[in-house]
Amino acid sequence: MPIPNNLSREHILGAAEQRNKGRLIPKRRNARTIALSIDGKKYPVKILISWGHEIATGQELNSNLFTSDDAVNCLRNLGFTDFVSP
Repeated sequence: MPIPNNLSREHILGAAEQRNKGRLIPKRRNARTIALSIDGKKYPVKILISWGHEIATGQELNSNLFTSDDAVNCLRNLGFTDFVSP
């Protein structure tokens, strides 16, 4: 299942802000292969998509429905470019 196209750059930045304010990432959802760096902080790409979807729709997107590659492609389409090792 592709990632819905209702996500905006602002939704992703909002997801990062939730993490900055203390929202915890479950251990099983920590980045394993790739992360996005925003202002020097690393975020798991799939968490950003899931939480961004929650901001957009009120419902967190199940991360089993898409791959890390899908997440990276979506984030690139939104203008993010700083992908790093976790």
